Amino acid sequence: MSQLERENQAVLALVQAMVGAISRNFRRVSLAIVDDATQLQFVLATESEEDREEITDVGFLFESLHDHQVNVLVDIVVTPRPLFEIPSLPRVVFALRTED
Repeated sequence: MSQLERENQAVLALVQAMVGAISRNFRRVSLAIVDDATQLQFVLATESEEDREEITDVGFLFESLHDHQVNVLVDIVVTPRPLFEIPSLPRVVFALRTED
């Protein structure tokens, strides 16, 4: 499977895993595949235990949507800074529209 096919498969799985999980606190979700690991980055506007639990659930569902073992690394960034100031992973899957 090519790198692009792996990324597309991961994007599809992530979109499916996020259905119903995104709150108004989510600002951006991105991913990268590095070696044998899939990195997921979630940017939240404010700290929220409920959203952290949702992200954990998204990670588990994301793993279960693959037909093979995946190593998932989850990064949660909490900041009100403008999104353009926060580095993202290469494949943005969700982002709020901004007025910046």
